[in-house]
Amino acid sequence: MSLNLTKEQLVELLQLVHLGGYVRNAVREQEGDYDPKRDEALESLLYGIALEQNIPGIERTGDGYIGPTDDLEEQWHEIVEAYDEDQFWFELERLLGQRDLERTMTKDDRDEAEQSGWLPKRVHKLYERYSDEFEKFGIERLEINPAAPIPDIRDLL
Repeated sequence: MSLNLTKEQLVELLQLVHLGGYVRNAVREQEGDYDPKRDEALESLLYGIALEQNIPGIERTGDGYIGPTDDLEEQWHEIVEAYDEDQFWFELERLLGQRDLERTMTKDDRDEAEQSGWLPKRVHKLYERYSDEFEKFGIERLEINPAAPIPDIRDLL
């Protein structure tokens, strides 16, 4: 099989493979299923091609490893950091919105969820409330309330 790419497309593919591998390998490491030989083979192949094509930011180190320079890897990981930041706020909004929904669910809400298989539509207003809050104040106004009830919401998660 052959694949004809421009240098720009190869750079884009390298970035996608690197970032995808970063996420996949992190999950595999947590699950105890990480195998560098298997999990980094495609990346290594592409880096070798990129080095042959004189792609900026790809180098061979003294021990023979071919991969991104520290500067290029730092640029790519800025994308990961931005994504992680966005996901943090998204998950916090989602979890708090679902918690508040569970605390205030009515019979109509339960019927709607049962019929549709989804959370009631009003959960989106709760998500939006937290989104607005976090956009304005970040976590500054979040507090732990030791007296708050602790309902079992595991079915919602």
